[in-house]
Amino acid sequence: MLNIIIKYKILSLLILCWAWLAHYQAQAQLINNGATIVIKNGASITTSSQLENQNNGQITNEGSLLIKGNLNYTSGTLINSGNITLLGNLQMNGLLTSNSNSAFILTGTSQEMNGTSSLRFWNLLVGNNLSFLNQKVTLNQNIIIANQLNLLGIGYINLNGKNINFGQTGKLVGENEQNRIREEGSGGFLQASNRTDVENIAGLGISLVSSANLGNINVKRGHDAFTNQAGQSIRRYFDITTTNPVAKDETKLTFRYFNTEIAPNQIESNLQLSESKDAGVNWQEKQGSLSEDGNFIETSDFSLVANQTSRWTIFEKNLPLRVSSNTPICSSELRLEANQIEGATYTWTGPNNFTATGRTPVIPFSTNLQSGIYKVIAKVNGSELVGETQVIIGSSLFNTETRPISCIGGADGVIRATSTHQSTLTFLLVNNNGTVLGTQTGTNAEFNNLSKGDYTIISQNNTGCQTTNKVTVTEQNFVPVDAGRDVSILRGSSIQLQATGASTYTWTPSNTLDNPNTATPTARPDVTTIYKVTGRNAQGCESTDEVTVFVLETLNVSKVLSPNNDGVNDFWTIERIEDFPNAEIVVYNRWGQEVFATKSYQNNWNGTGVNGALPEATYYYVIKIDDNKFISGFFSLVR
Repeated sequence: MLNIIIKYKILSLLILCWAWLAHYQAQAQLINNGATIVIKNGASITTSSQLENQNNGQITNEGSLLIKGNLNYTSGTLINSGNITLLGNLQMNGLLTSNSNSAFILTGTSQEMNGTSSLRFWNLLVGNNLSFLNQKVTLNQNIIIANQLNLLGIGYINLNGKNINFGQTGKLVGENEQNRIREEGSGGFLQASNRTDVENIAGLGISLVSSANLGNINVKRGHDAFTNQAGQSIRRYFDITTTNPVAKDETKLTFRYFNTEIAPNQIESNLQLSESKDAGVNWQEKQGSLSEDGNFIETSDFSLVANQTSRWTIFEKNLPLRVSSNTPICSSELRLEANQIEGATYTWTGPNNFTATGRTPVIPFSTNLQSGIYKVIAKVNGSELVGETQVIIGSSLFNTETRPISCIGGADGVIRATSTHQSTLTFLLVNNNGTVLGTQTGTNAEFNNLSKGDYTIISQNNTGCQTTNKVTVTEQNFVPVDAGRDVSILRGSSIQLQATGASTYTWTPSNTLDNPNTATPTARPDVTTIYKVTGRNAQGCESTDEVTVFVLETLNVSKVLSPNNDGVNDFWTIERIEDFPNAEIVVYNRWGQEVFATKSYQNNWNGTGVNGALPEATYYYVIKIDDNKFISGFFSLVR
């Protein structure tokens, strides 16, 4: 089989692709500049970018055409007798002809259909059975379906104010809650004309099953919402015209809908069919049966005049205006709400001279003064609907303050509670285990002698309204005494200790200290000693800490340095040198030359001198602890 790869833009191309001869794959965009391209049955063209047709070029597809970019027809003719798969957008300014059994397949995730005239398809497939992505197709031009519009996968077609015409033979297939046709703007619709099918006509969701001859049926389905005195309709309607008259009770009309077309505030069990004879100006409720599981309403309560259009949609039943609130509540935010009616204006009145407009007024902070009856009037289309609701508000709010515990482990904490509105309340203090520790009644309460921890205060007024506050009793911001880190000295040396975090200090044992009642005594122990310091802060709170002074005879210095990266003696180490941050270290070679010197040694020298690695030899070191204390010795460097 011959594979021809087109790598560059084609200015003019005349190809006859035979099934047994060739397949073309354009890896860049494919431009037909006025030529004629015929893709024979069994052959294919694939373009990984856009396909553009200009200068009245003609493409005839009898095989398979896969376009992974956009299809842009500035002029010319596209004749499809096979399959065309498009992942990008369609711009058809030329003539699109779709012959019987052809298919136009849209498999992109977000596509647009554009053109200067209506787009006609035999079969139009949107999505694929393997798609797990939400697909969106937006219409910017009307389209005509001669056979099937098949919705696959998950997604939707946005009418965008355009229409889809199924004529006498076209049909919508595969529409469901997850994959459907909807209108994100207004005015778009689907239509079928001169139909003789009566069950789910053209797959649009309307049935007219009759014992009489209805003649030809014209159906239009739109997704605009209408209003009447009961509120707003769902976002679906049908216009129905029959060429023969329909008498009352001789035809069953079935109106199907999706849950996603019901407004959020509508109650499905209250839905009812309504009919308008004047394109939606006036509506009349119709008796019928609702199936919430099946998402349809059936009725025979209607008659049709031949060749006169009847509009159908679904409203809620003409119920009184529904009004609700978030009460009963204790003093807090009061929220009022009336059901939504498209185009309505709302006026509220209530206790304490309350007035408001809008469907959902809010009183940010309410008290028992706002209890009572609230009324609302909704005006729409010259009608008034009135509703009311009872609001109950109790005032048991209170504020709390605490006094922290003076010292760690103490029990002198205090919680005070005060009624916000000077109401008489009963206050209960409860600990974390649910035990009631105390009860007080009045406009305020004070609970004393409390330990550190979490508490709950519950207040209740004489109407039973309760408020609960969580309260934490803490200790004073107390910084315990700190004796500092453990240290080491050589025998005969001294060191100054350093305590912090208190106002006064007492050290023990005191016999080796110059002053046991200061934060910074000088210690001169002969043996390793643990010193304990007791500190007291300004509030008299006491805490203790300890520090160990290690007394060393000498430092343990490594005798061997073998920097060969075997993990043993790779660095020259001096145990506890970190306890002598001011120690100075100098290393000499056998000729008395200084080869290494440092201060605050970190046990990280590997035998490297100024000029690189030192040779194997014996080296002499001197460690100066202070002006009066020196340690010296030898070590071997082995490589």
